[in-house]
Amino acid sequence: RTIELLHHKGKILHCDVKCDNWCLSDGTIGDAGGIPAADLQLIDFGRAIDLERLGCDGRQSDHLSQKLIGKASRDDMLCLAMRSNPPIPWSFDVDTYGVCQSVHVMLFGEHMVIDEKRWMPKKRLQRYHERDLWTKFFETLLKIEEGSKMAIGSRPASLRRLRRTLEEHLSTKQDSVKAALTHQSTFLWPKRPY
Repeated sequence: RTIELLHHKGKILHCDVKCDNWCLSDGTIGDAGGIPAADLQLIDFGRAIDLERLGCDGRQSDHLSQKLIGKASRDDMLCLAMRSNPPIPWSFDVDTYGVCQSVHVMLFGEHMVIDEKRWMPKKRLQRYHERDLWTKFFETLLKIEEGSKMAIGSRPASLRRLRRTLEEHLSTKQDSVKAALTHQSTFLWPKRPY
């Protein structure tokens, strides 16, 4: 949801989504029965691109149609469009690739290496990883459509469908999610009065 809001309401590309730039802060998840947990925030907007300012040549431009060419990340964080030879235009896929990297680190404890023949992570998912769910996740966010040369999962409708799939999956596991979030809250600093 954070990436959807950032792109489509904020009209901003973060360009540096990675594990180091997600911050857990003390909070309570209100719509989940007041579970003591943490708020997840995206930080460090030093590489961010304001898509509204990008088209400042006097013409009205649609931020959803903005395309860029070139590298905007470190080599190990380049989205698939930036890695292509010849380079292909990119936009929101720079951030959705970063989300893939972040999830890969959570699942495997290491950065994702891409199999450039399949455009999928080289590391294979195990049964205990909820293989079907995460395969769909990576396929959706990493697959490049031949015609448009755009990452399919970076489109607003694709990203929204994927988020809903993940939310539905989590809703079937409410008890274990609640237990994990409650356990996680014991590792956070107590809330400080300001």
